[in-house]
Amino acid sequence: MSKSIKIVCIIAGVCVLAIALMLSGLAIQKNLEKRAVEIEDEKAIADEPETITETFTDKEGNEHMVELEKQVFTDTETGEKVLAYIDPVMPKEIYSRFYEGMIEKIEDNKIYFLVDKEDKTGSGFNFEDVEDYRVVFDINTFDFSFENDSHYFSDSIKFNSNSFKSAKELEFLIGKRLTVQDSVFEDNYTKDTSRMLFFQ
Repeated sequence: MSKSIKIVCIIAGVCVLAIALMLSGLAIQKNLEKRAVEIEDEKAIADEPETITETFTDKEGNEHMVELEKQVFTDTETGEKVLAYIDPVMPKEIYSRFYEGMIEKIEDNKIYFLVDKEDKTGSGFNFEDVEDYRVVFDINTFDFSFENDSHYFSDSIKFNSNSFKSAKELEFLIGKRLTVQDSVFEDNYTKDTSRMLFFQ
């Protein structure tokens, strides 16, 4: 008997930020809305269309039509085949800045980060000594709101694999040696931007 197959429609590109962020050790994936159906016959996978069209909304409620492409994966936990429909279009990277140093203090939902090394290549690998300076990340300007049926990424703050929504939650990192990636991306369809702050 063949293993069951899951058909998954992914309401946004899976790992659309992965290529841009993998060099820093982070693969960001949107909190996805999925619809799955199990099929007993593996041959049924070939009968599914190569592309499907889905409708998404932006922050203002405007609708956008997006063509998703068929891809087949193997679930590493269950061994089941997964037929996924994925948006192949990655968000546009507006900028990615990489710093090394430590958090000096956190006040008024702002992170004061003392920089002594910087990677000006944007790769996250080539840090060079710089004259010390301070970068202030104002978390008050971050938008963490998210709607499952929307085609945009909310802003995010991460330390390793953990997510945070305020500067105060990161007080345990004050004084520790860290690297931080500050990136902004633009959705190709809605032109909405999202910001990611990643500490490690």
